[in-house]
Amino acid sequence: MSVKDKLQIILITYNRAKHVESTFKQILSETSPIRDFNILVLDNNSTDNTSDIVRHWQKQFSNLQYQKNNYNIGISGNIAKAMEIANQKYLWIIADDDKYDFSNWDEVEFAIENNEKVICVAKYAYGNRTDNELKCQIAQLVFIPAIIFNTEIFTDTVMRNVFDNIYTLMPHLCPIIDMVNKNEKFYILKKAIVENNMQAETDCSYTRGTVNENLFPKTRKMSWVLGYANILEGLNDRELADNCMLLSGSGIHQSLDKFYKDNYNAYQNNLNYLMDIILSLSPKHRGYFVKLIIKKFLKKSYKKPRYMFTFINDIVNGRKD
Repeated sequence: MSVKDKLQIILITYNRAKHVESTFKQILSETSPIRDFNILVLDNNSTDNTSDIVRHWQKQFSNLQYQKNNYNIGISGNIAKAMEIANQKYLWIIADDDKYDFSNWDEVEFAIENNEKVICVAKYAYGNRTDNELKCQIAQLVFIPAIIFNTEIFTDTVMRNVFDNIYTLMPHLCPIIDMVNKNEKFYILKKAIVENNMQAETDCSYTRGTVNENLFPKTRKMSWVLGYANILEGLNDRELADNCMLLSGSGIHQSLDKFYKDNYNAYQNNLNYLMDIILSLSPKHRGYFVKLIIKKFLKKSYKKPRYMFTFINDIVNGRKD
């Protein structure tokens, strides 16, 4: 069986007809090694002319399929659906706004023929550190097109976790975390195939296409960092979870100090959400948040000041009631 018969490619999209067109020009070009592969466009109920763009390309490529959701189920809902409907041994979920370099495609085929469980095909976030540092690998694999899955790792338990964690924005990390917990390794390409090409003017809101104020609070207030903190709860190795949070937090917020302050300011009136981030860290690093929270409590007058100390103690010891 050829790699073409083993690998299914699902392109997830919503209201980005222009980007879909650009993606097709890359993955269906004459030099693209995947132009004849089974490619499904999973449209999250777009209201623009995405369907017209797809139909135009379908006239030239009979291997290009199109499926439109009845409802906008969110980007992470669409990811989970792509994982659930996959029907070939390998699955590559790609997005509609990235840049491809297929010059190292032979290594992808080698990894597939070698029956690897997860193939990491992107390295733009941490470069060569991705080769050896597990915290960098996990962070890079947040980028969904970075992953080619062997669907044999999609067990009932893994897929239950996938659907339960749609709210985190990162349900695709559930199989990754399952492998880490089993001490299994990922195959990391020597040279990447795909790179994030998100444009500044592109609407990348997690809630686009919905009535924001009518969404449940946790969905409405979900952020990359909060979602990452929640999904990392699945890691058995808490030191690794702490390292993952500190790596990504300092990267997104430019420094650890800014990471603490930005998230405190974002969630100071939603302490349950703030606790999700705090409890993903080691007791040592929780202390930085504790200092900020103490300042918050001291600015207010409480009839029961012991409550503050009980609350702080619970944070340091990792309890959340």
